[in-house]
Amino acid sequence: MWVCNKINKRMSNSSHLSKELLDLVKSIGESRSKQEEDKIITLEAQGLKQKFLERNLPEKKMKELLIRAIYVEMLGHDASFSHIHAVNLAQSKNILVKRIGYLACSLFIDKTSDILILMIATVQKDLQSKNHLEVMAALNVIAKLCHTSIIAAVQDVVFALMQHQQEMIRKKAVIVLISFNKIQPIDQFDMHMKRALCDRDPSVMAASLNYYQ
Repeated sequence: MWVCNKINKRMSNSSHLSKELLDLVKSIGESRSKQEEDKIITLEAQGLKQKFLERNLPEKKMKELLIRAIYVEMLGHDASFSHIHAVNLAQSKNILVKRIGYLACSLFIDKTSDILILMIATVQKDLQSKNHLEVMAALNVIAKLCHTSIIAAVQDVVFALMQHQQEMIRKKAVIVLISFNKIQPIDQFDMHMKRALCDRDPSVMAASLNYYQ
């Protein structure tokens, strides 16, 4: 409950958010019992399910609907009807919208879900983007959803990112590869980690130490 109250306080100053979203957060924060909260979320889920059926929804509206769906699942209710829309939003050219789509995917989608297959092409494209924010967004989502199908499709690209000019990209690539190696051992992985250990940036070096723990 206190988490929702804290979010509510921060969001109340965000003029770009709709009244519907702000009212939802406020009502959750002010609910006095779990039963009252469940009633609010159940009604919200029913309303969202209908809204997602509307055609030609602008990305701004879709982004907000996904944020509301995150609240629904965060509070223990089903919002599976929104999962495919999260994947679609991750394909946006707008980096803010894309990041919301990826965030929703990382929260919604199980590693064994068939929907994960639909994300592979988008993730591959973003990992090779010239925009480092897109690269980081893709690395963040595969770090949480790493599965054998994802590993096979992106492993070589992630290895290449260990040479990226941005240190945060190199650091995240190391973290992702360590996660991959735990699921599916990678040939000569020790050699790659030794190279990362000699990286010019201390944060990349520190990330590689997780492999040796």
